[in-house]
Amino acid sequence: MAEEYMTAYHFTKCDKGSREEYINLPVDHGVISMTTGYPLLNANDHRYEGENKNIRGYCSCKVIGQCRPLTPKVWESTAKKHLIEGAPALTENSKLKCMYGGTISFCDPPADVQKKMQEQEDAEKKAQELQEAQENSNSSYMGEDGMGVSMDSDTGEWEDNDRTGTGHADFVKESLKKMIGMGLAPKPEEMTGDYCVATVGANVFGNVSAGVGVIYDRKGNIYDLGEVSVGRGLSLGRVQISAGEGNVPVLKNNSSSEKYIDAISGVSVGIDQSNGLQVGISGTLPRGPESSEIKLSVPSIGVNGSLREVVCIGNLYEKTNYENVIPSDR
Repeated sequence: MAEEYMTAYHFTKCDKGSREEYINLPVDHGVISMTTGYPLLNANDHRYEGENKNIRGYCSCKVIGQCRPLTPKVWESTAKKHLIEGAPALTENSKLKCMYGGTISFCDPPADVQKKMQEQEDAEKKAQELQEAQENSNSSYMGEDGMGVSMDSDTGEWEDNDRTGTGHADFVKESLKKMIGMGLAPKPEEMTGDYCVATVGANVFGNVSAGVGVIYDRKGNIYDLGEVSVGRGLSLGRVQISAGEGNVPVLKNNSSSEKYIDAISGVSVGIDQSNGLQVGISGTLPRGPESSEIKLSVPSIGVNGSLREVVCIGNLYEKTNYENVIPSDR
């Protein structure tokens, strides 16, 4: 049987310690596992002290009390054939000796972490199923609260399709990160307002239009936006695009992320005037006016009244993948 090579974030245990811990690799060796996507470890990844430490400790020690591993020597029982950056690769059979008498080895994640891993796997599977159902459906329509309902082309059954699901949120988050990285959108901490907003709308009939968009705030929270507006003026095209910033007077720079979500999310009514530069004010029902926006908007001139719904779908700074399943108290 082929040996399994170990990567960062695999869990380890010490026979003198009281709990499992994952192994860290702050600076990788340039070799990534095709199975997990994480960097492979080598025999030199045995440090406990310093900024680039690998071993995190195992809570309490049967020998010295509080665990402070002393691991000056390299890993033993390493791969016989494969070197990574000049040192043998680690396998599931590798061992690391602690000078206090303990032996460190690789192990399965603890039960609470395995539960979180399973929950994440189930969520990703459900998101994939919903995406496939949407792609294979013959017809669909959007329902209340951003929920879509689609018909499976094989079974003829209707299925829920949440546009705020995992796949959608990840797509929006990665798209925003790319735009920020390219300088097309400001970093959250560099905003001059409380949030940035961008919308795309289209005339439905007469002076009624419908649109969708995205908002992200100074705390990195991301929101889906949907709105219906009635305008009076001149529309120079069937599609209107606007982008700009908004301010919420009740928020301060030291407001928590939760306060931002509470202030920005929800159903609101608003009015704005556009002449290339769009200025508007809106209020979340039933509390009243609480935000103002200044946007570049083309191609329309006039006054609009709108009904908007905003739903928080995630955060730019959320950890993803395996790190999500590591308890915060570790």
